[in-house]
Amino acid sequence: STNILSSYLYLATNENAEVIGLVSAAIGISQLVSAIPAGFLADKYRRDTVSRVGAIFGFAALVSTCFAVYQDQLTALIV
Repeated sequence: STNILSSYLYLATNENAEVIGLVSAAIGISQLVSAIPAGFLADKYRRDTVSRVGAIFGFAALVSTCFAVYQDQLTALIV
């Protein structure tokens, strides 16, 4: 899904690679920040509960991304 988003951003920003770098950095930082707490929570609580909460956050991220693409507000993708 990151490759599709990168391709869309490249075309939507008149072939500006800086935006792709910023979005890729935001994705990487969010994965880095969430990986350790998610592992800790999965060890402390039931894995299926943590997976469900993660799925809810993932769905919220999907909805916000679709909304930003639909509205053509590319700055909303960085936030």
